[in-house]
Amino acid sequence: MVKNIIQREMSHFFALSKKAQRLLISYFFYGLANPLVFTFINAYIFRQRVNILNFIIYYFGFFVGIPLMFYINGLLLAKRIKIVILYFLGTILMGISPLIVVFYPHINFFHYFILGFIAGLGTGFHWANRSYFNQKETQSHNRGYFLSLNFSSDTITSVIISFLAGWLIVLGFRYQALMIIGFLFLLICGSLMIGVPYETPKIKKFIINIISPEWWGVRFIQFGNGLVEGITFFFIALLILSKLGNEGALGTLSALMSLISAAGIYIYGRKVRVHHQLPTYLYTVIVGVILSLFLALFFNKLGVTVYVLLDGVVLSFLWLTVGPITMNVIDRQTIQEKGGKYVYIVDAETFLNIGRILSLTICLLLTLFFNQNMALRFSPILLNFLLLVMLLFSFKKLKSWEF
Repeated sequence: MVKNIIQREMSHFFALSKKAQRLLISYFFYGLANPLVFTFINAYIFRQRVNILNFIIYYFGFFVGIPLMFYINGLLLAKRIKIVILYFLGTILMGISPLIVVFYPHINFFHYFILGFIAGLGTGFHWANRSYFNQKETQSHNRGYFLSLNFSSDTITSVIISFLAGWLIVLGFRYQALMIIGFLFLLICGSLMIGVPYETPKIKKFIINIISPEWWGVRFIQFGNGLVEGITFFFIALLILSKLGNEGALGTLSALMSLISAAGIYIYGRKVRVHHQLPTYLYTVIVGVILSLFLALFFNKLGVTVYVLLDGVVLSFLWLTVGPITMNVIDRQTIQEKGGKYVYIVDAETFLNIGRILSLTICLLLTLFFNQNMALRFSPILLNFLLLVMLLFSFKKLKSWEF
C-alpha cells in the first residue's frame, strides 16, 4: 500500500515539466536555508538586544528593498541579462545580510535598517525571477499541486533544520556557523538553475495601463496577505524566545508547526479546484481571527504554544489560495501580451509589501504608545480582524469576478 502511494505521488511529480522539476529541487535547498537565514537571524537579533524595535526597523528596510529590487530586476531583464543569472545572483545576495549581522559586532538602529534593506534586495531579486518561473512552468490545473508540493517540501525541511539548529545553539554551536551553512544552501539553490534553457522575458513596460476589476481584486488580496503576514517574519521567534525559553524551544516549536502544516497543505493541493480557492481564503482568515483572539485572551505559555503551532498552518493556507488566484488572473490578463506577465508580478508584489509595511507600522504604534508586551499580545488580533472586515465588505464583489 505504501509503495503504491509513493508510486502514485511520484507519477504526479514526473508529470510536471523537466524545468518545473528542476525548480522544485532548487526550491528544496532554499527551504533548507530559510529557517537559518530568517528564523535564527531573528533569534540572534533578539539575543543582542531584547527590543522589538530592532526587528521592526530591520523589516522596514526589508520590505522597502523587496519591491524596489523587483523593479530593478525588470530593468535588467529589459537589457536581456539572462533570467537564470539574475536568479542566481539574487539567491546569493539573500545570504549576505545575515552573514554581516552575525559577524559585525556593533550594530545600531541605522545599521539594522540598512542590513534589512540589503536582505530585502536579495529576497526581491530571488522572488522576482522565481515568481516568473512559477508563472511560466505551471497552468491553472496543476498550480495547486506544484505550490502544495513546494510548501510541503519547505515544511518538512523546516522540521529537520529548525529542530537541529535550535538545539545546536543551546549546546554551544555558533550563530556564525549556522549562517555560513545557510549561505551554502542558498549557493546550491541558485547554482541548480544555471544552464537551464530559460528564455529571458521581453519586458516592454513597467506600469499597468488599464487595470481591470479582477486585477483590483488581486491587489486587494495581496495587500490583505501582506497586512497579516508582515509581522510574522519575526513575530513567532520573538514570542517563543520572550515567553517560552531558548533557541531549543524555538527550534522544537518551529519544527512541530511545520510538521502540522505539511500533511494538510499537500492533501489540499492535490484535491483543490479553482472554485475552492476564494472560499478557502475567507475560511482561513476567519480561523486566523479566532487563533489571534485566543492569543490575546490567553497570553501565557499555553496560549503562545497553541498560537505558534497553528499560525504557520493559517499562513500557508493563505498563500496556497492567493498564489493560484494571482497567477490565473495574470494568465488571463496577458493572453494578448507576450512578455507582459512581469509587470503584473511586480504590481502584485508592490501591494503585498504595502500591506506588510502597514502591518509593521501598526505593531510599531502599539509598542510606542503602550509597550512591547501589548504589541505582542494584540497586534495579531488587530491585523487579522482588520483583514476580515475588509474581506467581508468586499467578498460578494470578489466572488463575482473570475478568479
